[in-house]
Amino acid sequence: MSEPLRFEPAELIASFGLADAAAQYYRHLMVENARVNLVSRTTDYPQFERLYAESLLPLRITAVLPDSRYLDIGSGGGFPAVPLLQGIPEIVSATLIERRQKKAAALSRVFDQLELTGRFFSKSFEEISLPGPFELITLRWVNLTADLLDRILKRLSPQGLFIYYSAPDFPVTDLQPVITTYVLPGSEQPRSISCWHQR
Repeated sequence: MSEPLRFEPAELIASFGLADAAAQYYRHLMVENARVNLVSRTTDYPQFERLYAESLLPLRITAVLPDSRYLDIGSGGGFPAVPLLQGIPEIVSATLIERRQKKAAALSRVFDQLELTGRFFSKSFEEISLPGPFELITLRWVNLTADLLDRILKRLSPQGLFIYYSAPDFPVTDLQPVITTYVLPGSEQPRSISCWHQR
């Protein structure tokens, strides 16, 4: 088993040229967070940097297809969608699912401030009939189940990539993910990112 990846959040963000973009996102996120609980009320900038850097970490592991249509399930405060949209020019359209209407509206306002474009749905993934397929799908704040994985893979294009910001806690019988472990600065507790490639 390979050693976990180690990184400094600020350095990882800077390596993508996104330090200023991240700071701008933080400012607008905190304005909306005072109205709607998008992230923890105690989130300071170092904690925000960790969330932002973790969102970008898959780009150190794998590549995204050109002209990718992107779907994020359970968007919350915009992780990983905002960092990925700021860091991946290959994304040509973004669809974001956040079933809580107030959160979806607040995140939409953040998008407007950052001049990002996205289509928002304030329903659950199972309730929506989505256009597709998608070349990139991400899941961070929603627990992955076998049924949900099956639904997601059916929406993934033949060359697509599904990123889950954890590891499945059930046996995966068909398409196997590539699981990468990493540790955050000041911690030895391993975390996981799982990537499913259709190709």
